Amino acid sequence: MIQITNIFEWPTDKLSDRMTKVIAVLRHAQSAGKQSGQHDYDRILTPDGESSARALRKKLLTLGFGPDFILASGATRIKSTVHCMNETIQTPERKIRFEYALFDATNSEWLEQIYNL
Repeated sequence: MIQITNIFEWPTDKLSDRMTKVIAVLRHAQSAGKQSGQHDYDRILTPDGESSARALRKKLLTLGFGPDFILASGATRIKSTVHCMNETIQTPERKIRFEYALFDATNSEWLEQIYNL
């Protein structure tokens, strides 16, 4: 079963089956605009972006969300989003993988990385 929503509501009724794997797809928090000569890959989070990433981590905790593994692009703003969220959910570093090749990756490239997990 694939459940797609644009509102983050954890499907608690589906989590009772331990064989069910849930993949949550999150976008990075608000990032600063691209500065002259800066690569898009290197953009940082704004202070509001850091605050919203921390607010999301609190919501995830109230929903009982604790990821088994985090797979993310290695872009600066994405790393910062993961680190802000992980201050509380505390996924071990060995279970977080930043794949630089996933920046601007296609759906097929993402699916291949997920499949390889």
